[in-house]
Amino acid sequence: MAAAPIAARAVDVEIDATRLLNSVSVEGGAGEVVGLIGPNGAGKTTLLRVLAGLTRASGGGAWVDGQDLGRLDATVVARSVGYVPQVPPDTHAFLSREIVMMGRYPHLGRFGIERASDHAVVASAMGATETTPFEDRAVYTLSGGERQRVFIARAYAQQPRVLLLDEPTANLDVRHQMRTMSLVRSTADQGISVIAAMHDLALAARYCDRLVLLVQGSMVAEGSPEEVLTPFNIESVYGVRAGVYPDPFTGSLMVSFMEPTTDE
Repeated sequence: MAAAPIAARAVDVEIDATRLLNSVSVEGGAGEVVGLIGPNGAGKTTLLRVLAGLTRASGGGAWVDGQDLGRLDATVVARSVGYVPQVPPDTHAFLSREIVMMGRYPHLGRFGIERASDHAVVASAMGATETTPFEDRAVYTLSGGERQRVFIARAYAQQPRVLLLDEPTANLDVRHQMRTMSLVRSTADQGISVIAAMHDLALAARYCDRLVLLVQGSMVAEGSPEEVLTPFNIESVYGVRAGVYPDPFTGSLMVSFMEPTTDE
């Protein structure tokens, strides 16, 4: 059986004597959207950074197509794994299309000359993310949501086999939240493996095939949205009483938060 495009096995991360992840395992299959959910400080971003090769695991490790991520050259990883952080790097002086073209760098030849095919990929990525209207604007002139979409476009321009997204709908209005998650879903349907950290449980339930529920660096539940988003799990992890029911219009799972759990 072929190895999963991306996998973490028994990952521990300890930094400055603080345990951030405790024996966490997750894998993303081709054509699958896996959502990482959990409260602030659960370890979602740390896990994504391990999968992207940016944070070294203290124990266990990450694999891309069955190959140890820690043994792969950074350029090889960049050709296979696209990563969109929650806070974009400081590239405010660049134009939007220049940022998106950076996604092509791992694929450029020895002399780094941009080809017509690279410009076509960039145009397609910007069209899909609705960032073409501000392709000639400096990133610092964009709103937070517009900037987020530019960096998502950059990841798409990489044409990766694995896409890692940290809060992809942060700072986006409702329309662009829906557009972004629809794009994520259609990307996975083309055989890409997607793992995304998400706070919006309703969006996670609607667009993800599987959910991984983390709390304080440990995995407490994994499975379909129906298996993970139970009133018991939500109250246990988030400290909020909730009702869970199928949306009468879309059929996907909906979550209604009722009240915080009273501290004992």
